Amino acid sequence: MKTKLLYRVDSPGFKMPFLLPNNHPIVEQIVMEEHLINSHAGAQFLMGKLSEKFGILQARKAIRKILKKCIKCKRHSTRPAVTPPTCLPTDRVSTGKVFETVGVDLAGPLFVKGKKKVWIVLVTCSVYRCVHLELVKSLTTEAFLEAFNRFIC
Repeated sequence: MKTKLLYRVDSPGFKMPFLLPNNHPIVEQIVMEEHLINSHAGAQFLMGKLSEKFGILQARKAIRKILKKCIKCKRHSTRPAVTPPTCLPTDRVSTGKVFETVGVDLAGPLFVKGKKKVWIVLVTCSVYRCVHLELVKSLTTEAFLEAFNRFIC
C-alpha cells in the first residue's frame, strides 16, 4: 500500500505497509504475537504498533475481536463474583436476652501439662456475639452434655 510518506526517511515497512484483510488467520497470529511481546497491550496501543508495519482493514474491530480470545486478559479484566447479601434469620436480629439464641462449636485438641488432650466447648450468643468457653477432657457425648449443663447453670 502506498502512503503519503514515501519521501520520508524511515523504514520501508512504515512508508509502504502491507495491506492485510481483517479476518485472515495470519492477521490473528500477527496481532496475538504483538500483544504478547508488548505485555498484553490494549487495542489502541496495538493499532499504533501494527500500523508501522501493516495496514489492516478495519483494524480496531479486528484487534478487539482477537484480544477477546486472550485468556490472561480475560482473567484480569473480569469483575469479581458478587453474591447478593442475604438477610439474617429473625432469631438473630430480634432483641432478646443474652444467650437466648446460641451456637455451639468445639475447638481443639489443646495439649496441657502432662501431655493430656483437652477440647474447648465454645458457646456464642447469636444476637450479641457474647462468648462462653468450657473445657472438656474427651469428645464423648457425656462430656459435652456436662459442659453444656454447666453453661446453662
